[in-house]
Amino acid sequence: MDLITAIKYTKNNCNLLLEEGKKVVGVSYNPNSNFENFEVFEISFNIDDFNEDGISGFDIMCNGEPEWYGTSYNEIRNTIPQSAINLNYEVFKAGSFCMIETYFILKELFPELPDPATTEFISSHDFENKASLLVNKLNN
Repeated sequence: MDLITAIKYTKNNCNLLLEEGKKVVGVSYNPNSNFENFEVFEISFNIDDFNEDGISGFDIMCNGEPEWYGTSYNEIRNTIPQSAINLNYEVFKAGSFCMIETYFILKELFPELPDPATTEFISSHDFENKASLLVNKLNN
């Protein structure tokens, strides 16, 4: 689903997503990035955090870190990076991404990837090649 559909879905299904341990996630891959080659964007609708006006809002996390907040699609679209806008978002059953390294987040989303916590872990280069294929498939 595109970003606007993902935002609407998250808001309309926030309680169900929480109950079922699911997340609305988009993943980008940029091999030329100066920071992280993979960016995992998680959208959540936060009904517990009310501002002074009593308005609920959306939290957008990137690679397990809270990055952006907005109360509407336009507000979110104007603050998040372009790489997050053009992604295909999917619903994944996954645990918390908070403060977890990106390789472990990718393993959570794509169980077919090798486990980065084992001694049999393949090289970072091979892991990224396999993960990039899965991310490209997700976004096509």
